[in-house]
Amino acid sequence: MIVGGFLEFLLGNTFPFVVFMSFGAFWLSFAATLQPQYNAYGAYAPAGSTSPAAGLSTVGFSASFGKSCICPKKIRITNRG
Repeated sequence: MIVGGFLEFLLGNTFPFVVFMSFGAFWLSFAATLQPQYNAYGAYAPAGSTSPAAGLSTVGFSASFGKSCICPKKIRITNRG
């Protein structure tokens, strides 16, 4: 997604550039959080949980994803006239 965002930037498409780069950066940071050598998930995991990702939820990211899916459709519908 990072590469796709960079290529969209080269083409001059700013909206796909922002979307692809933000999604790519999120997934890279989320993957780094789950790496055992970093132990970043240890601060978020509830006591006694068996899954290292039990305390990580992506509610905010899911909300921004929903917003980025709905807003362009609304803009396109209102620009049709």
